[in-house]
Amino acid sequence: MQLRDYLQRHRLTQAAFGRRLSPPVSQGKVNHWINGTRRVSLAEALQIERVTGGEIRPCDLVQVGSTTEAHQAAQDQSTAVEGA
Repeated sequence: MQLRDYLQRHRLTQAAFGRRLSPPVSQGKVNHWINGTRRVSLAEALQIERVTGGEIRPCDLVQVGSTTEAHQAAQDQSTAVEGA
């Protein structure tokens, strides 16, 4: 689930969600995550997974730049699996 969808579903503001993390993060940082202008660190992603009860997984927080990039990543993964 995407962070934006989680906030809407649970009727949380970006600021309220940021306060649930430890240490708390600003509303602005949550906004950057949602808009893909700042990456979520692994530590933050794991914490987000915990505070959302697993509704948001770390893989949900990975921003892929474009459809072409996503397609290439999927092809690379498929090729690696076939070669194993």
